[in-house]
Amino acid sequence: MPDFTKHFEREDTPCIKWDKAARKAFCGNPDALPFWVADMDLPAPESVIEAVKQVAAQCAYGYPKAPDFRKIGAGWIKLRHSAEVPQESVIPSPGVLTALSVLLNIMSEPGDGVIITRPAYKPFPALTGSNFRVIKNLEMKASGGNLDFDLEALEELAAEPGTKLLIMCSPYNPTGRVWTRPELEAINEVCRRNGVRIISDEIHADLAYPGSKHIPFFEIDPSVPVLMAPSKTFNVAGEHFSLTVIKDSKLASDFTNELERLHINEVSAFSGAAAAAAYTGGAQWLRELTSYLKENAEIAYEYFERNVPEIKMIKPMAGFICFLDVSALRPMAEKALAADGITAENVKELAPSGGLMSVFFGMKAGVCLNDGTWFGDSWGDWVRFNIGVPRDMLYEGLERIAGAVAELR
Repeated sequence: MPDFTKHFEREDTPCIKWDKAARKAFCGNPDALPFWVADMDLPAPESVIEAVKQVAAQCAYGYPKAPDFRKIGAGWIKLRHSAEVPQESVIPSPGVLTALSVLLNIMSEPGDGVIITRPAYKPFPALTGSNFRVIKNLEMKASGGNLDFDLEALEELAAEPGTKLLIMCSPYNPTGRVWTRPELEAINEVCRRNGVRIISDEIHADLAYPGSKHIPFFEIDPSVPVLMAPSKTFNVAGEHFSLTVIKDSKLASDFTNELERLHINEVSAFSGAAAAAAYTGGAQWLRELTSYLKENAEIAYEYFERNVPEIKMIKPMAGFICFLDVSALRPMAEKALAADGITAENVKELAPSGGLMSVFFGMKAGVCLNDGTWFGDSWGDWVRFNIGVPRDMLYEGLERIAGAVAELR
């Protein structure tokens, strides 16, 4: 049984999450307790650790013989999601963002419009723009304590000339929302009616909590490519491995050919070993993990409700990241920071990758969070909080936040 209470040292390792310069850039405080980057402060499964150790112990790191990831991937998808996928539809790829970039270039042309939901994982608009596509922002709407698709706004954007793609995020980063079948069907129908194709990022799919059911988008529409990976699931994001599931044979062929043309179709010895061990030996560990994360989410939600009612947390249904509405705190936070000479106009000098609210929590609470503006300019009243940590660290972070807010009252 995995021990998720165990701490392991990351402070002086090649780890961006605990890097002092990175923390300062996001929250202004290099010593703030990190709850930002989307990896976990929890150990990977023993099967993964042992597989990596075996590769390291070989002492020579030549060309590896990759496992049969088509078979392994299809087996995992059936086990975890009860979905049948032909092995030929499962294509190993060197990371979700690489696969997304390749798909953008074979499913659209420079100058085409790409719909991106906001708040959005920042690399989505970044790589869309760097591939010379036109970003069309679809702002999510607050509803019933969550963020929902605005289908009317989606219809308007999809109907605009030149709009060719929607980048879907399922489950949704940064809220941990697991979309229902009717919701996915409604999104697909709007896009189908307007000739807009969908790419579905499902990197958090395996992390659906007990009681939540993730539905792969290829179950709704077989023409939609789906991006999956062991990276978030098993805390191996640094190994840059993913599986791209493409049931459309023409698109699958084009994707495979492009990977080969760019010579990015090979798997490293360590990433291959980690991924194979995760998918073949990590199922029980994952069941324990999702229960642990669900409990962490409930603890955080109830803590804010009871002790910091000014913060409204969207309760996730998957994953280890939470989105917090801190709009009620903003006027008081602005006043407290202004007393230290920190304003909305000069906050980037202190924290180039942050914003006013992430700096408030960094400087006044000693916790490093992602500022909502990292996900879109209009989301400055929000922060993202990573709960993929040992429970005592979670409580420490919550108590630091509560203490800082109490000073504002």
